[in-house]
Amino acid sequence: MDKMKVCEIFHSLQCEGEWIGRPAIFIRTSGCNLKCRKESTGFDCDTQYHNQGKEITVEKILEKLKDFDCKNVVITGGEPTIQSELIELLEQLKIYDYAIQIETNGSVEWSEELKEKLDCCFVVCSPKYYQDKGWMFHRGNLDWVSSFKFVVKNGKDIDNILSGFGDVDPKDIYLMPEGANREDYIKNAKVVVELCKEHNFYFSPREHIVIWGTERGK
Repeated sequence: MDKMKVCEIFHSLQCEGEWIGRPAIFIRTSGCNLKCRKESTGFDCDTQYHNQGKEITVEKILEKLKDFDCKNVVITGGEPTIQSELIELLEQLKIYDYAIQIETNGSVEWSEELKEKLDCCFVVCSPKYYQDKGWMFHRGNLDWVSSFKFVVKNGKDIDNILSGFGDVDPKDIYLMPEGANREDYIKNAKVVVELCKEHNFYFSPREHIVIWGTERGK
């Protein structure tokens, strides 16, 4: 059986987006096809440790999930869709009746085989905007995305969102306040609330920052 590279597996609550408040098991895959840095995207990757981890079979992942009394699974990263074993993992999770959410940046063109498996998932996309390249998002993936999450600091971020995703239903767009710590997050949250009201977007807290700050695996 092939192996996936996994950074961590832990039991917590989903603290963002449409699943907010649900207990969930997080499978954080290792590696990403993008390198988000403040000079290019306006903020640094908030999981820079995602490249850490080890190779583990899908069978071992499933065994680990049994340690937790929970049937919600969030597959995140890094970028999970760059892992070829993701298809096998999705097949097995479906067999064992897990509800599945995948967090992705959407920049990779997904294969037809993967798209077939994504039909059973909630696909949450957080596209990244590069100042010199624009949105790193593959438009061929659009029909498989359940909702979008954008980290926002000010009105300029909204202009970028409208330029790239103005054709998306506002109820499928969640705005999240930028902030690497509680203080910055709370300050920016007030701005984001007003932007949501103005554009009819949904507001998504980032409760993990409020509760745990930068602690990982929480």
